Amino acid sequence: MLLAATALVHLVAGVNARRAARGALPRLYESAIQYRPEPPGHPEMIDHAGIVLARGWGDCDDLTAYRLGELWSCGERGARARILWRANTTRYHAEVRRADGTTEDPSRIQVRREKAKK
Repeated sequence: MLLAATALVHLVAGVNARRAARGALPRLYESAIQYRPEPPGHPEMIDHAGIVLARGWGDCDDLTAYRLGELWSCGERGARARILWRANTTRYHAEVRRADGTTEDPSRIQVRREKAKK
């Protein structure tokens, strides 16, 4: 299941990379996109950046796919999704592992940005 989730995030990131390369996406960390978990009872989806932009929010896997698309479109092809399974649950958290090995959590970054605006 871990491999499937990672593969899906990478698939969506590829779509986002093509949009970013055409200049069709604002930079995630400069956008008004907010982090929100999927609503209760809503099926887990990994949405492409167009959907995230239209509704104004994304959960951790949406934001990770968005950020990976940005990085890939700028040539950082070694960046990957990192999926962390939460113990004793069916839930997971997604973040970015940069090509240099550092970890970046787009969800936490967006939450900090939202708090700084208040």
